[in-house]
Amino acid sequence: MNIKPNGDRLIVKQDEAIERLSSGIFIPENSIEKPQYGTVVAIGDKSAFKINDRVCFSKYMAQEICINGTDLLIFRENDILATI
Repeated sequence: MNIKPNGDRLIVKQDEAIERLSSGIFIPENSIEKPQYGTVVAIGDKSAFKINDRVCFSKYMAQEICINGTDLLIFRENDILATI
């Protein structure tokens, strides 16, 4: 992927939502909520994170983008809540 965020920003690929419970029950599409965690795929020059770090983030703090058909999120480093 040829994208490099500026400064303290990082790009995260959000994990997929669970569509079926371990018991086999399917969750209706309108009830599925995307998880608030994912994997760092690109970092800026001033970032303390590393590529492939698993992070937890707030639901409304990201800018959504689509690169080559892949949905990604751009965050400022301060908007990341925790490393998993």
